[in-house]
Amino acid sequence: MRATLRRIPGLNRQSGLILLHNTLFCFAVFGIVDVLLNFYFVSLGYETETIGLLQSLPRIGGLFASLPFALFASKLSIRRALVWSAVLMTVAQGVMVFYPSVAVIIISRALFGFFFGVNQIAMTPATADSAGDNHQTHVFAYLSATTNISSSIGSFIGGYLPLMMVSLLPALAIPMEGVAPEQTSWAYGVALLVATVLTAACIVPLLGIRDVTALPTDPANDLPKPRTPWGRLIVLCLPMLFFGLTGGLTFPFYNLFFRTTYGAPDATVGVVLSAGYLLMGITPLVAPWLQRRMGRIPALMCALGLASLAFFGLSIAPTLWTAFLCFSAAVCLRNMTQVIFPPMLMGSVPARLQGAASSVGFLAWNVGWFVSTALGGTLQARFGYDFIMQVVAVGVIGCGAAVWWVYRRPIPQPDKALGRV
Repeated sequence: MRATLRRIPGLNRQSGLILLHNTLFCFAVFGIVDVLLNFYFVSLGYETETIGLLQSLPRIGGLFASLPFALFASKLSIRRALVWSAVLMTVAQGVMVFYPSVAVIIISRALFGFFFGVNQIAMTPATADSAGDNHQTHVFAYLSATTNISSSIGSFIGGYLPLMMVSLLPALAIPMEGVAPEQTSWAYGVALLVATVLTAACIVPLLGIRDVTALPTDPANDLPKPRTPWGRLIVLCLPMLFFGLTGGLTFPFYNLFFRTTYGAPDATVGVVLSAGYLLMGITPLVAPWLQRRMGRIPALMCALGLASLAFFGLSIAPTLWTAFLCFSAAVCLRNMTQVIFPPMLMGSVPARLQGAASSVGFLAWNVGWFVSTALGGTLQARFGYDFIMQVVAVGVIGCGAAVWWVYRRPIPQPDKALGRV
């Protein structure tokens, strides 16, 4: 088994356990929960504007997670951050099903966002540390692939899961007048509990990973540390602001978009999202090859330019089939950012600043996501999904422009810049 891992570039025990954790987590949260959560809110009687606000709450939690982690990243245990954040995300996710009041949902979503923020911030240095410099793009490609393939499978199952729960537990089902059994709050709630159990399973692989040290063992580490260049880190992470803005306007609402615009039932929505996420998982595997042929910046800008065209096509797609084609192209090409940008960012700072850089990047992403998601429901109600997709097309171009502006000149190597980059 170990010999097999060594033959795959960048894959070893550490990276394998991290990828397994990511696979289980994304299967449950980005797969099942993402498909069903908005439908659950609708079954509880919430309008689109309210759903947009509820979907923005995790980003508020993420904002609160980003700041302290950025300040104390070099003193924290990455392993403990991953383990405890996974435990507490599981708890926060399950609470809102047992106590579906507005206050509890608000608190649980905000807490989930906080611990999700800790988890995702810690994942970047953990993933970068699990492979050598020559294979970091490979490992981030695997991370993106496992994210989207597991999300794809989870989305497919999630679309059918409420109906399966009604069929398996007919005596416990709570009907709602005028509502199909599989679209009741009970059916959605039980399906979300299944996802919560699966979320808990992602804790197990983390128990076997080694801790990640922010600094290599070196006598020089006892010397006074240079101050953290926060302004420079903010500039380096600017593309993530646009990445968050475009993601917040789309991913929380794709299920409602396909149901509202094309009249697709839940199962069909699950299949559409599943197929799109599956393609998202496969296409990033070409990123290392594309990067070698074109260079990081040209490859990323090319992908984002084509993604912008696909989002515009999604805004005018006349049928579900053409919408699916545009949706798949848009999310696949935009997702190249998650493969190419993190190693670009990590390679631009010394080891001691990688935790802080990851935090600032996640902070920028959360700010963008929170703003766009909070406004997304209102924009949809007032202008429609076509307008939103066209705004996203412009935002994706903005992300590519930010990458070119920030990284167009060679950045001093961290070991020569002594941390002042």
